[in-house]
Amino acid sequence: MSLPITGYAVFVYFKEINRCHAPHFPDIESAEEFANDLRAMSDCDVAEPIAITPTTKKELLRADL
Repeated sequence: MSLPITGYAVFVYFKEINRCHAPHFPDIESAEEFANDLRAMSDCDVAEPIAITPTTKKELLRADL
């Protein structure tokens, strides 16, 4: 079963305060643009965008609404 990519995350590590953040983006282009801009403007460790995919398929039930 192949589930679709639902978005992209860019992991960012702020060395000075020892914190990580992972903003999410709807498409690869905006995730790459963010990652490249942040690398150019800061001294943070910035990962390449990582695809987010569901691990299971859930059927929507009326009770969930």
